[in-house]
Amino acid sequence: MGFEVEGEFAHLFSNQTLPNCVVLGDAGNAFSFEALNKAFRAIKTMPSPRLFALGCGKYYRHKGELHLDVGPFMSALEYATGVQAEVIGKPAKEFFKAALSDLEVNAEEITVDLDLTQKSPRCSNVPKAGEWTLNFKPRNLSS
Repeated sequence: MGFEVEGEFAHLFSNQTLPNCVVLGDAGNAFSFEALNKAFRAIKTMPSPRLFALGCGKYYRHKGELHLDVGPFMSALEYATGVQAEVIGKPAKEFFKAALSDLEVNAEEITVDLDLTQKSPRCSNVPKAGEWTLNFKPRNLSS
């Protein structure tokens, strides 16, 4: 995990027991051979290993440079351990179902607007980054 979300998981590391899963997220510069090996060793020592990924993007652009995203690290761990990752972020269907539930909208009310990327300078990098926009007509939220 990257330093931005490390605090969210701190309570999981406080008891010093053996891990029961590995969670991969956007770690930025924290992704390293050492971190990958640590995750690999943890998975290989688990009696019932589970690998979770908060996404599976290939790469992203940040400050004009390309960076590997979580997907290649997830794929490396899947290959090395034989454990199939459970993707619990984009583009997992369950991720979107949870968002729809929170918004109290039906899937039929949602459109994916890739055309927006051609109309808005703010979104000009969207197709390159593998991102998109969800649009919906919200119900009366004041009631």
